[in-house]
Amino acid sequence: MARCQRSAKAGTIRGLKHFVFRGALSLAAAALMLAPTPLHAISDTGAPVGSLFGELPPSFLSGTQAALGADMTACLLGQFTNAGGAMMGTAGVHSGFLDTMAGAGRTFGSWSGAACPAPGEIPQNPSCQEVQEGTRFSPSRLEALRARVTNSRDALVCQTSKMASLQSELGCLQRQAQTLSQQIASLQGAYTQNIQSMQTHMGRLQDLQKGREFQLEEVGKFLNGDPATGRTGLLQLEQETEALLNAMPEQIQQREEAFRQIEDQQRVLEETKVTRTAGLAQQCFNERVQPNYRCGRTGEAARPTNAKAYLLCRYEQEMTRMPSGRVERENRGVANNARNQAAALEALLNQIFADAPNNPNLPGGSNPQQFMEQAEQFSNQPMNVLSLADIENRYGDALRGFNSNGVDVHGFIIRSMSGCFSRANQQVRREERREGTQLGRLQSGLRTARRTASAAIRGIMNDLAQKYGRIHRALTGRNFQPNITACAQALPTVQIGCLRDFENNFRGILHGSTENSQMNIQIRGNEAAPGLPTIQCSGVKGCIATFQVVHQNVTREIADITEKRERDVRTFNQSVENFTNQMANGLRGMSASLDQRLQQMNAVMSSLGISPGVSINRVAPCPLETNEDFDGLVNSPSDLMCLVGGRMSPPMLNFAEDNFATALDGVAQKAQEANQQLNQVSTAMSAIAGLAQRCGTEEIERETTQFRTLVTQWNSGNCNYAREHCGAGGNQPISSLVSTIHDIDSSSSGANAAGDDPLASLSSGVAGLCTGYEEPEGDAGRGPASGGGGRATQLQELASALRSAKGGFSPLSGAATNPTDGSVSCPGVGTPNSVSIPSTGDPPAASTVLSGCQAGLPTSVPEACRETRNEVRARVTACLDAAIERANSLSTASERATGEHRVNVATCAGLYHDMESRAHRIGDASRRMNDAAGGAD
Repeated sequence: MARCQRSAKAGTIRGLKHFVFRGALSLAAAALMLAPTPLHAISDTGAPVGSLFGELPPSFLSGTQAALGADMTACLLGQFTNAGGAMMGTAGVHSGFLDTMAGAGRTFGSWSGAACPAPGEIPQNPSCQEVQEGTRFSPSRLEALRARVTNSRDALVCQTSKMASLQSELGCLQRQAQTLSQQIASLQGAYTQNIQSMQTHMGRLQDLQKGREFQLEEVGKFLNGDPATGRTGLLQLEQETEALLNAMPEQIQQREEAFRQIEDQQRVLEETKVTRTAGLAQQCFNERVQPNYRCGRTGEAARPTNAKAYLLCRYEQEMTRMPSGRVERENRGVANNARNQAAALEALLNQIFADAPNNPNLPGGSNPQQFMEQAEQFSNQPMNVLSLADIENRYGDALRGFNSNGVDVHGFIIRSMSGCFSRANQQVRREERREGTQLGRLQSGLRTARRTASAAIRGIMNDLAQKYGRIHRALTGRNFQPNITACAQALPTVQIGCLRDFENNFRGILHGSTENSQMNIQIRGNEAAPGLPTIQCSGVKGCIATFQVVHQNVTREIADITEKRERDVRTFNQSVENFTNQMANGLRGMSASLDQRLQQMNAVMSSLGISPGVSINRVAPCPLETNEDFDGLVNSPSDLMCLVGGRMSPPMLNFAEDNFATALDGVAQKAQEANQQLNQVSTAMSAIAGLAQRCGTEEIERETTQFRTLVTQWNSGNCNYAREHCGAGGNQPISSLVSTIHDIDSSSSGANAAGDDPLASLSSGVAGLCTGYEEPEGDAGRGPASGGGGRATQLQELASALRSAKGGFSPLSGAATNPTDGSVSCPGVGTPNSVSIPSTGDPPAASTVLSGCQAGLPTSVPEACRETRNEVRARVTACLDAAIERANSLSTASERATGEHRVNVATCAGLYHDMESRAHRIGDASRRMNDAAGGAD
């Protein structure tokens, strides 16, 4: 894409006295040198834009119509041939297959005659319940079931025949649908060719716009910066440079003030060292005791003392020496004079030291700032005598005036003070060199402050150099940074000068006031977007103005290209829409003809019971899809069926999809299902044929089982002792029942599925019901079982009494709670009780058994102890139940042992009548079974 070329006249920044730039620096500064020329006009993109699609050729529509007509004729001949025969039977006659043929369109006919009835439900495994009325086998219901299955068979035969013809008709419609679909698909080339030509045209416009946009981006990078490369924009540099220039005067002043403060602190510290030295020297003369300074009377041991005391003592002693050399200590006048002279000397010494600092201790801490705040207190001391020279100049003559009697006062003081000043100077120097002393810390703090101030200026200059390099890179595209080495190591005054030089040069690069600052910049293009005219400018502000004009021009051309792209796409898309609508209108009649035929075919399928019929979806209308890569230009359609067919009214049937084949499969599947149902009909008819034998036999066996139950009840009721049924007269009426069963058995087959004859078995069994009957000797109205008593009766009475006792059992009473603490104590129950009823002799009384079941159990249980109360009741109840069962068992055994039989005559009569009724029902079931089986045959 576009590239940028820059050129600048070589030049150097002048006025930087203390640092130089590495290499030549190309500048661009403040005035619009040359107005940009207009950009190139929009290039010709080749293809014309307009109605690229012409009218639909008349030959296309007539050809499509002829092709459909040929398909219809072939189909009609085939259909009439297939429909030559007639399907007779319950489904009626198939006639009038097609109604009319008119013009290019053809219509289906309709089925005449009765429609195929719907098949009923076909039982899979018919059961006896389906052919019963209540519990009895019903031949009429069996016949009704057989009729329903037969009707279903006839309906299915009708349907399979019609669906075979329907499949052939669907194939004909499918071929015509394919012909129409192929005609529509043949227009795909017209869409593809024209749309691809327009895409080429739009691609060229897009390339032109992309080229201009890239050039606009390049111009924008000059103005707004480039994050990818880190280049700063001219607009930001303008703001930063102006802000920098506004802040620099105050910044330079602050740096100067910082250096002045450090210098002031250094001067104060130097003055303080002099003051401390003077104080230490005075302290040395007046206070320091030295071994060689001893003064006392002859013969007395004198102690060491300081220089001042030694001088005064020796001076007073020498003043008592006479010119002859003799010492007159005892002479009052001489002694007074010596004391007066020594006092005068002491007064002079006091005056000298009153003019000198008397406190050598430094004020404040080791921090320079804190020291400066308290230095004034230290400087308020006398400062007239700060050195040995001050003593000589101010008091030398006075001291010489005291030289007398061989005592050199002046020389002694000068020598002693010289030694003290030397000693004081040495101590101060040592303190300066040691970090642990106050002077050392103060000196170190000043050095640190000086380095900090100098480093701050170096940091400022480094920052300024980088900003200068950013401006240079923004204008020229090349990295450049001034060399500030000379300024970085210079004295404070030189560093301040470097800052002022930086200020002047920044002002020059901003406004273009420096020499050789003109810039020539070329932004290239590509084949679609020619390069921009050469951009000439000078200075940051001047280049901003120039690039802003270029930016406006390129933006305007991009807007023009965008408008043209939108206009061309809009015009072309409309021409495609018009062509598509024309094609849809031209083919709509042919599509409607196929639509009508399908509707008629669905009506035929509905008459066959196929629901919902052949399901062929209509084409879902689809719009012309647009391509965002080409500004919304329509794409070449991938599916002309939905594009053209969807615009018809109603929409065209979607013959191109698989659902037409699915419809054919649906008809075939329906036919297959009908054949499967015919197989089920055959199976059901076979099953129905065997229902008569199976269901009749089941009824006979069910009734026979009930009969045997009655026989069991007869025996258990001792009915064979009832004279009414087993008395004299040929064992009547039991013998009559035997005869009845024999007659029924003779009139029916009687055999069940297993080959047995249940009636013959019943006949022989009933004949033995009165076996063992003997005519009683006593009462003529009852057999021997008409009475009873003895042990069996006693046991029955005991059982009855125990049942009453169990029903009314309530032996427990509630117990009071503990009066002391209100607690409730639940007693234990222990091992369950049991009682014994002897097998012989008289049974025990009911009260005895009840007492035994209650023995050992608590009779008083608190209401709160529900579990205990329930367990007591359960144990007593279980004990009584066991006693009742024992009594009943012994009673039954006693009856059997003594041969006592008690017969209920009414019950036996009822059993007889039930057996007689069952025998007739068995015979009726056998006859019905035989009749149904004969009808099936």
